Amino acid sequence: MTKKGDLIMKLEVEYTINEGLSFWDGRCGILLDYIFDNAVTAWSDMPDLVRHRMHTKTREFGRNHFLVFSHGHSDHYSRKYLREYLEDYPARIFGIGIPETNLSAFSPEPGVQIVEEDGYRIITVRTQHQGTGEQAAITNALVCIGSGSDWYVQLGDSILTDQTLAQMQRYGVRSPEAVFVNLYQIVPAVQRKLIEQIGAKKVFCVHFPFRQNDEYGIYRQLTRFIEKAPDPFLKTMIIPEPMSRLM
Repeated sequence: MTKKGDLIMKLEVEYTINEGLSFWDGRCGILLDYIFDNAVTAWSDMPDLVRHRMHTKTREFGRNHFLVFSHGHSDHYSRKYLREYLEDYPARIFGIGIPETNLSAFSPEPGVQIVEEDGYRIITVRTQHQGTGEQAAITNALVCIGSGSDWYVQLGDSILTDQTLAQMQRYGVRSPEAVFVNLYQIVPAVQRKLIEQIGAKKVFCVHFPFRQNDEYGIYRQLTRFIEKAPDPFLKTMIIPEPMSRLM
């Protein structure tokens, strides 16, 4: 949280598509996995409206902000669009395995990096990427965003473990305001139980494309699974609309 006059503000959080998230504390914003393309089949390109705002320096791009990336797959990070971005904005970037990274981080233990920037505390924890082969081989992390005493956790494409949760808790990430998850983290009961142990006040299921790009029916799978599964924890999950404010 941050002070604006005499008020204490909770973060404003907006969702675009794929796993693009925007955070704003009244002074500075974080654009997380926000500049991406659809080189990977069945994911969406950076929305035209968002690209327009990027090029015209309006809305989230018209105020103080920096970029954070969980990993380098093109549905999270686009080198092509990032080059366009850097033609108009100073480089303030942090990302696991992202070559344009220039914000300094310290590593208190292997696999953990911490960035302190503009009142935020960003903690990344190295994780195994979901899937197999080349898909799983990429350098990957989950991202914890700290604002005042509040935490927001984006799990990205991570496979969760007990060790992952222990690392988060070791650095004070407990009972976050929100956690952002994907379909492949909620279907396996073992992964779902680990998400439940995080103890978030709100659980948002994101990381799906626009309907017209959804060749694999990810959105349909997500909604049907939550509707039909007997686990009460699933009934608390929120599937947001694309291009909407979440908090």
